[in-house]
Amino acid sequence: MLDRFCASLCDAVIRSAGSRDVLEEIERCQLFLVPLDNTRRWYRYHILFAEALLHELDRAEPGLAQLLHRRASAWHRQHGTIAEAIDHAIAAGAFMRAYATAIQPPAGPVFLSLPLDDWAAPALGPAVVRSASARTGPDPARLRRLADTIAAAKRPVLIFGAAVARGSGWDQAVALAEKMDAPVWAAPASERAPSPEDHPLYQGGLPFAIGPLARHLDGHDLALVVGAPVFRYYPYIPGDYLPDGLRLWQVTDDPEEAGRAPVGDSILGDPVLTIEQLLPLVPQGARSQPLKPPLPHRMSSVPQTSAADDAAGLLTAREVFDELRRICPANAVLVEETHSNLGDLHAAWPVTQPDAFYTMASGGLGWSTPASVGIALAERDSGRNRPVVMVVGDGSFQYSVQSIWIGSAARAPDPVRRAQERRVRDPQGFRGNRGLTRRPRAGYSRH
Repeated sequence: MLDRFCASLCDAVIRSAGSRDVLEEIERCQLFLVPLDNTRRWYRYHILFAEALLHELDRAEPGLAQLLHRRASAWHRQHGTIAEAIDHAIAAGAFMRAYATAIQPPAGPVFLSLPLDDWAAPALGPAVVRSASARTGPDPARLRRLADTIAAAKRPVLIFGAAVARGSGWDQAVALAEKMDAPVWAAPASERAPSPEDHPLYQGGLPFAIGPLARHLDGHDLALVVGAPVFRYYPYIPGDYLPDGLRLWQVTDDPEEAGRAPVGDSILGDPVLTIEQLLPLVPQGARSQPLKPPLPHRMSSVPQTSAADDAAGLLTAREVFDELRRICPANAVLVEETHSNLGDLHAAWPVTQPDAFYTMASGGLGWSTPASVGIALAERDSGRNRPVVMVVGDGSFQYSVQSIWIGSAARAPDPVRRAQERRVRDPQGFRGNRGLTRRPRAGYSRH
């Protein structure tokens, strides 16, 4: 567990004298001990032998390594080798390190690896609990440059991403859009709704592919991307990343997103904090061209797939989603994984309240069911108690049906049961009020 060691350090770690004699004997016996200086004060073990010894320590004395790291850190601190003191302190506080890493941007899961059966071992000494910042502010000089660029733009466009929603930044996003008097698009494949879809400046969701996305931005001279990568692309449709004459700026709290962007300039900082600091620097704008009509399918990357009626007497996806929206409470949370008729769902269910829409940023299947259970539990535990409605294809549902059992065991609110009870109490809800007497079309997603 010690990258290098001397007799004094060994005495401090094992709380015993006589380490110098032991080291000299080990060196005479040529037991994988490597001297690091001519005076033979500092040593290290051969790396493979060191790993074997550490494995044996974890087997024989589970949990002891954490205590030894704390002792090594104290010795290095007393002797002025601060970097090594920090390394050992971090090793002793792996839980706190994982927590601090998880909450800092870009916040997310952290893999914490503990040796063998340390999970079952009692903690040695009190836990080290400290705080860490979860938000970072932008560089003021760079922010000033962005404000000047906005002031000089004639036809700016705003592209908001899910980080705006994660930061509870709807009000700030709307304020920036109105200050710039600029149209607003949702970034491709946004897992959260980044702005209200009933706002007059809202246009819809940008397509995923390179060529079509650039065509949507044609005619603008500045694109400001806030809280989203530049961009999520799928499938590959060739074209220029940006139309001629368009300059792009990105605001992100994720250094990797800033590094991956194929075009544009980036500002590293919390998206909502950046908007708040940008607002007083931006002059009131006035559009030089009229807005395009908003997309009827809103955030969806694809248009509607079904007409309002069907000559064969079958319910269309749009009719089902219209009725689902009608019977669900206005504050219901929508969780979506219905790719085959995504445009129909978004056309029927505009997202007009913050924190009321979730889907998968990765495009992978099977996540909506466990996500719905987690969101329902969070709604219950937070006291908001909004109903959660999951719209999922029957194939996607099969990936993680076991999460329904988990939700039941945790006594999560059951949106499916509530919808069924509502239909029993109001038997005209699905039929009489709308004349929906036809059978659902085979092959459409279940809800």
